[in-house]
Amino acid sequence: AEADGVLFSDGAAVVVLKTLDRARADGDHILGLLTGVGTSADGRGKTIYAPNTKGQQVAIERAWTAAGIGASDVDWVVAHGTGTRAGDQVEVKTLTAALAGHPGVWVTSNKSIVGHTGWVAGIVSLIHVLTALQHRLIPGQRRFTAAPAAWQLECTPLRIPTTDQAWPPPPDRPRTAAVSGFGFGGT
Repeated sequence: AEADGVLFSDGAAVVVLKTLDRARADGDHILGLLTGVGTSADGRGKTIYAPNTKGQQVAIERAWTAAGIGASDVDWVVAHGTGTRAGDQVEVKTLTAALAGHPGVWVTSNKSIVGHTGWVAGIVSLIHVLTALQHRLIPGQRRFTAAPAAWQLECTPLRIPTTDQAWPPPPDRPRTAAVSGFGFGGT
C-alpha cells in the first residue's frame, strides 16, 4: 500500500548488542559502538500519524546527552524519512533545530530503497550505519531529485547527498552517525 509517498514493506532485523568489554573478551568483530539512546513520547499531538517536533527534539537531546556528544560531532543522520509531507516536514524542522550551527551534515533515509519496514525501521537504519562504517561510505539518497521548497534546505545545515560520499575516519574523533527511529506520534 502506498499513502502520501510511503511504500510499506515487511522486514525483520537482528543485531547483537554487548558491552564493549564483553565483546572484546569474547573476541568478537565489533562493527560499531552504540553510545546513546534517547526516547520520548508526545502523545498530545494532533493525531497518531502527525508527529510533533517537541517529542523528537527531546529524544535527540536525550540520545546525545547519553552519548556525550553534541551536534558538531555528528557526521551523518539516517532520518526516519517516511516520505509523508507532514512527517518529513516535522523531521526536517527537528533536525534543523538540533543541528543548528553545524557547518553541514549529511542526511539520508533508506526507505526509498527498502520501504517503511514498520516496527523494525530503526534497526534497519542501524544496520545501514554499520554497513556504511565498514565500507567507509555514506550512501547517497536514492530516488531523490529535490527537496520541497517549504523545507528551505539552503537555510539549514542539512545536506542530502545524491551520490555516495567518502566517510574516512577523522584523525581526532570517531565517525558518528545518528539514527532517527520515530514511531507513531513521535515516540
